Amino acid sequence: AMGGLTYGVNTMEMAAAYSVFPRGGVYIEPRTYSKVLRNDGTVLLDNTQETHVAMKDSTAWYINYMLQNVMVNGSGTRARFSGMTMAGKTGTTSNRIDLYFVGYTPYYTAAVWSGYDIQERMSSTLQQQSANTWRLVMSKVHEGLADQSFPTPSAGLVQKEVCIDSGLTPGDACRNDPRGDRTITLTFVNGDAPTGFCTVHTEQEVCVDDPV
Repeated sequence: AMGGLTYGVNTMEMAAAYSVFPRGGVYIEPRTYSKVLRNDGTVLLDNTQETHVAMKDSTAWYINYMLQNVMVNGSGTRARFSGMTMAGKTGTTSNRIDLYFVGYTPYYTAAVWSGYDIQERMSSTLQQQSANTWRLVMSKVHEGLADQSFPTPSAGLVQKEVCIDSGLTPGDACRNDPRGDRTITLTFVNGDAPTGFCTVHTEQEVCVDDPV
């Protein structure tokens, strides 16, 4: 979203873009009304939405997978509320002129912008204000709604152990790294899991008195 609000993406467009992810890659054009009718039922204005596939469902799933973690361990923790699956991201334009938080659940997507009519650099605390505002509004909007998961890609999911240094299938050397076990189990879209073996770690015999 280069250019902030003047030459770039506005807040409604930002929300529309992020809403593609919880829909499994389908874009639906935002609108403020569906249609206008006469009192006899004749349609005066028909505001049918544009809909198209913007990305593969597997791509949307990976984005959801990553941005859920932003809400748990990253910059979006202030936006989180309990009882609902959610994902989101903070954003900043040059010199902290515009501060964003855009987040979504399986139900709704919302974008919050913080800034001044006359552009001015803002403190880092206002970044949290965007996240706080998102939480306050969205927690009310979701009252009474059952928690749901984001859609699963059509290809299905698999779990596989990988080396966190190479991203490839680990060997014993990855587990015996002097820093500790360097393996982790990750979830992949079926067909995307790495097949090669780690090229970072190797086992070597050394002298314990002079380790060469």
